[in-house]
Amino acid sequence: MALELCPKLAIGSCCDQVEFCDATCIVNYASMFSCCDGYGVGDNIEVYEVNRTEFHWVFPDGTIFQNVDVDFVPSTPARNIFTVVSGTTGSIAVKVQGVTIGMALFTTTLLNMVVDLVTSINGQSSVTGWTADYDSNLQVTLYSTSTGNDQNNMAVDVWVGGNIQANQASLTTNSGRGTDSSCYTFTLQDLYESGPCPESYPKFPDGVYSITYILYGDDDEEITRRTVQFFFDCNVRNCFKNLLLKIAHECPCKDEDTALKVADIRNKMDAACIMFSEGDYEHANDTIQDAARMCNDFCIDC
Repeated sequence: MALELCPKLAIGSCCDQVEFCDATCIVNYASMFSCCDGYGVGDNIEVYEVNRTEFHWVFPDGTIFQNVDVDFVPSTPARNIFTVVSGTTGSIAVKVQGVTIGMALFTTTLLNMVVDLVTSINGQSSVTGWTADYDSNLQVTLYSTSTGNDQNNMAVDVWVGGNIQANQASLTTNSGRGTDSSCYTFTLQDLYESGPCPESYPKFPDGVYSITYILYGDDDEEITRRTVQFFFDCNVRNCFKNLLLKIAHECPCKDEDTALKVADIRNKMDAACIMFSEGDYEHANDTIQDAARMCNDFCIDC
């Protein structure tokens, strides 16, 4: 299965920010949900394998910003991995920073004990802040219920009794990175080193953008990429809102010509949205820029 990235974009109300989020599904961490596709599904890479990312931007006027590296990686929770290797009697317990987060007794098989341990850990996750899963090799992975690096470097003690034996890959939690979300807010300043500064600074110009999101692994080889288009009409919407307020305030007796011009701008804005939704990016780009010019050049003559 080829990993299908799921980038999401949101526009700030002041038109000077674009929030990018990696909304790709992540299987079995923290919330323990399943994905049809995403990180960790089938042969897909785990999110922990993403070492760095780059972005390629294409602006509405064709200006290209390549190899934009803003030190963004998808956020991950801190984790700790251990494996139950043998035993026929006894028990197992897991402590993080000296606090027991789960325990289980050996009853019939090692697998049953591991299942009971994971069930115990997940049953207390809302209190402890830790959850867990396991695989067929009896490898147990602990995850923080929150992403970011705040939960790194916490002591993990896998206590065993009887003749149970377990191996820990590390005695502390690790691999947590990012913040509480897999998002980054772009400003035009982020793009300076990769191309010329747009004349609209600090605001992004209206139109249709193309962004390519690229993932790289530990060997700095490209893992995968995804290109998406997004529609930016923040400036013309603000212009149109201010225009309506100005007309209502200054021209209570507006004439028919003014009303028709306002309706024409509105119609072009709506048409551009429809064109974009239908994949007609070129005409959507031209139409929303026409609407912006009409709004900016609008002369109120009362």
